[in-house]
Amino acid sequence: MDKPKVLFVDDELVTLKSFELYFKSIFDVFTANDGSKALDFLAEHRDMAALITDYKMPEVNGLQLIKQAKSANPELVCFLVTGYTNTSEILDALSDNIITEILTKPFDLPNLERRISSIIV
Repeated sequence: MDKPKVLFVDDELVTLKSFELYFKSIFDVFTANDGSKALDFLAEHRDMAALITDYKMPEVNGLQLIKQAKSANPELVCFLVTGYTNTSEILDALSDNIITEILTKPFDLPNLERRISSIIV
């Protein structure tokens, strides 16, 4: 059976690498270090099971990325990683089902694995 394909987006390369190393046995992991690259990747790979993106990034933030990705692929499961869970913009996106789930920082990888797997596996 094929592993679910997951795109992880963060502008911090250390975070990208740790995510990739931890999850590569569970998911088919792809990474991008900014929102523009992620959108280009998603345009070419429409078979992603999930998009997991950091909120605070230069140019295209995580919420903007999710909104654009969902407009092209409404079925895409999207997780927003952030330490800012109580902004009205994020809460509105969650209540409008634009974001599947908010993953708060700091997070531990085993807990993150359980939360993601419970939705996409």
